[in-house]
Amino acid sequence: MDFDFRAKIGEIASKIPFDTSKPVKGVRGLMSVSKTTEPLEKGVIRSKHQVFVYKDGTLRIDVTNAPLTHFRPRDIKTDLATLKRLGYETDHYGKAITSDDQLLELKPQDIIVPVEIASDLVKMAQFVDDELQSLYGLPTHYNTKEITDLLGKIP
Repeated sequence: MDFDFRAKIGEIASKIPFDTSKPVKGVRGLMSVSKTTEPLEKGVIRSKHQVFVYKDGTLRIDVTNAPLTHFRPRDIKTDLATLKRLGYETDHYGKAITSDDQLLELKPQDIIVPVEIASDLVKMAQFVDDELQSLYGLPTHYNTKEITDLLGKIP
């Protein structure tokens, strides 16, 4: 079976704008029992957003060294108004939040990640939105342009 890779990339580029001079990475062989390929567009979108996929097709971040149960607003550089909007009303003693030096208990559904990882999450959210729109014709979910756009979002 012949496959014109350049023609396919050109076809994809007309639908999904990306820099065709940048590499689009793939795998040498297929691992699944059915040997089913994924759409080439997914690789293009990954390349466009500079996200990396593991063998099982997942996007991941590693925060194993960041287990937290409590935090101070000043340590995570977040203003009190934002924390209140996210549901943080009292400190770990039950007193109203009035200072960025108070110790707060992290809610079970919340995470605090380093800025470097947060920028990776932005790329991942942009990848997912681009994939939803370009491949499946669905509306975007995250609409993320910067790190603060992810505050309070549930995947």
